[in-house]
Amino acid sequence: MVSFGGVIMDPADVLYVGVTPGSAGLYQLAIRIPEGAQSGNNQVVLTVYGKSTPVGPVVPVAAP
Repeated sequence: MVSFGGVIMDPADVLYVGVTPGSAGLYQLAIRIPEGAQSGNNQVVLTVYGKSTPVGPVVPVAAP
C-alpha cells in the first residue's frame, strides 16, 4: 500500500515498486501524482506486510 499526503493511492497510480537495477538491496518506487493532491510537501509512505517506510520522504506539489 502506498499513501501520498495521507491518502491511500489507487493501485493504478503505483507504476513500479521493486529492486533498483544494478543496486542489490535498494528498492525504488514510481508513482503518478494523484489528481487532487494538496499543494505543498506531501509525505510518501510505503507499507508492506504491516511495516512502513520511515517518516521523511516528501514530494512537493504546486497548484496548477
